[in-house]
Amino acid sequence: MRSWRASGSGMVRPPGQHDAELAGAFQFGEHPFAFGPELGAVGFLFEGGDAAGLAAARSRAYSAAFYDACFPEAGSAEQALSRERLRFFYRGAANERYLLAPGVYRTGEKPEDFYFHELQVRCPAPFAGRRYLEKLTYMQHYGAPTRLLDITANPLVALYFACAAEPDCDGKVIVFCVEAADVAYASSDRVQMLSHLPELSHADQRHLEALSYRYMLRPGKFPQKSNQKYDDAVLERLYYDIQKENNAFTRDIRPFDLLRPVFVQSNQDNPRILRQDGAFLLSGLDTDEADSDRKLRKHVLKELRIPAGCKAAIVQQLERVNIHQASLFPEPDTVAQYLRRK
Repeated sequence: MRSWRASGSGMVRPPGQHDAELAGAFQFGEHPFAFGPELGAVGFLFEGGDAAGLAAARSRAYSAAFYDACFPEAGSAEQALSRERLRFFYRGAANERYLLAPGVYRTGEKPEDFYFHELQVRCPAPFAGRRYLEKLTYMQHYGAPTRLLDITANPLVALYFACAAEPDCDGKVIVFCVEAADVAYASSDRVQMLSHLPELSHADQRHLEALSYRYMLRPGKFPQKSNQKYDDAVLERLYYDIQKENNAFTRDIRPFDLLRPVFVQSNQDNPRILRQDGAFLLSGLDTDEADSDRKLRKHVLKELRIPAGCKAAIVQQLERVNIHQASLFPEPDTVAQYLRRK
């Protein structure tokens, strides 16, 4: 089996192999198969070309194998702490069995573009003049499923969310570790690229996901025509949508960047985000809830279980240091609910 490594550019290829050599062999379990950009949905095909092998090779398991080979785990706590310039983020989950996945990839959820377009049709005023990430943040704020996952830079805030609901279930605090240089701001190209994905239909998103797996082993960006337009019409439309918001955006969309999530340090211009020391994980193109969970867990350093029997006492202790419902959700209606219960 060939060994794979990630290059500095984010593209992956066998050590020492020339960029022009795109075909090779990869072992997954007991099944070797060939890959190449000319092959089907995700570019995988069993040796021999039998129909059963083709169907299996195009399954999520094989896409996962390539993604896993390209993107290493966060590593142990000792390894992480030995590196410099790290950022740590946290997420509290009231039920330890919850998967790490943003709302749009939850099982049984409606397509992302449905919420994105319908909310703007029915409530146009709040969306007017907002950039795409701001639109997603606004939708998230009011409970619409998005590709954002809330995280925080404050572990006590995560602990509150792990304890404030589902009193009969064990909760957990998830600790994320990421290189400081990999934390993006709202103006970054990757954030703008992923935040425009809700414009696309579910079918177009699945098409781009397959296209990204097909070309992820190539160095550099997606193939372009002689006039610089992308070969693929859906990808060209995504580029055009992004450039309407940012005319300085260049034709440098890379396959792996459409697949992997990015940590976003959001602007602290929202009272709730400010109070919660909030940030986001912005997911790329995922197949489903399990696929999202698998990708996001590559950034997980540790999970701390919170026994159900300890939740009430922890919530009381957090209130003493001003971590409670009214401090984290400063809107008048939420503060009023908190005061009525005191």
